[in-house]
Amino acid sequence: MCERFGKATSGPIPRFESLELQRFCRIAVADHWGELRRRKCRSRQIPGGECSPDCLPVNPTPQNANQQAASIFATGPTSGSRVLDVAAGAGDQSMVAAKRVGPTGSVLATDISPNILEFAAENARMQGYANFETQVADGEALDVPAAGFDAAISRVGLIYFPDQQKALASIRRALRPGGRFAAVVYATPQNNGFFSVPVSIIRDRAKLPPPAVGQPGPFSLGAPGVLAETLAKAGFTNIEERVISAPLLLPTAADCVRFERESFGALHQMLSGLDAATQDEVWGEIATALGQYQTATGFVAPCEMVVAAGTN
Repeated sequence: MCERFGKATSGPIPRFESLELQRFCRIAVADHWGELRRRKCRSRQIPGGECSPDCLPVNPTPQNANQQAASIFATGPTSGSRVLDVAAGAGDQSMVAAKRVGPTGSVLATDISPNILEFAAENARMQGYANFETQVADGEALDVPAAGFDAAISRVGLIYFPDQQKALASIRRALRPGGRFAAVVYATPQNNGFFSVPVSIIRDRAKLPPPAVGQPGPFSLGAPGVLAETLAKAGFTNIEERVISAPLLLPTAADCVRFERESFGALHQMLSGLDAATQDEVWGEIATALGQYQTATGFVAPCEMVVAAGTN
C-alpha cells in the first residue's frame, strides 16, 4: 500500500513529507479493511440473505455502546434531525443516530472508503433503517450541502486526519448555525491498554520511532483539554469535554486479538514492513501480553475515551 510512496518514519498513521501522501495512505488502509469486512460478511451468509452471527467483527461491550451514546447525545439530535457522521467506518454509531432521529430525520454516513460504507449500508438495510444513507467523502473536503445538517459526529475518526483543522472547517461548513458537533477520541495510552499494548509491541518489533508531536495517531488528541482546545481553535463555541470509562469486555484475550486483527488497520500498517512470519510472531506476542487482562469472568481491558462537543 503506502510503501510505494514513502517510508514511514513513525506512528500508526505514517509521517510522510507531504499531507497528500498521508491522505493516500489513509485511503488505502481504510479501503483495504473495508473490503475484508465486506468479503467476510458475504462469505458467511445464511439462507435468506442475512449474515451469520460470527460474520461481523467482534463487537466489544460496553465500549461501543458508551462511545456511540456519548457522541450522539452530546450533539443533542432529536426526532427529525439531520445528522452527519464523518469517518463513519462500519456505521455502528450512525445507526444509533438513525434510531434516535426516527423516520422523519436522516443520517448521512461518510467515509473515505467505499468498501467500508458498503458494509455499513448492508448493516443498515438488514436492521431496517430507511433513513440511513452513505456517501464516499474525505472529511477534509466534504461534498455536502452547506448548513445542511443539525448535528455532526465523528467517532475515533478525527485523530487520523492529516489536517484536523481542515476537517473541522469542513464539518462547520456542513452544519447549520447553532448546530452541534461531537467527537470521540481515545484518551491517553496509559488508560487504553487494549490498544497501547499492541502499539508498543509493534513499534518495538518494527523499529518505529515514537510519534512526532502533532502527528495524527490514536492518542494524538487524548491528553486532558487537547480535544476541546482543537475544537475551539476551529471556531466552535460552548465546548464541553468529558472522559468516559469504557472497559473492553470480551470472553477471552484471543477475542481481543481477533477484534484488533480484523478492525484495526492502523496496526497492520505499522506491521507492513515486516515479513508474514514475523508478523505472526508479533501477533503471538501481543496475544500473550493482552493475557494480563484475562480474569476469571472474562477479558476486561482498560479503555478510556474523551468526548468533546461544541456549537457551530
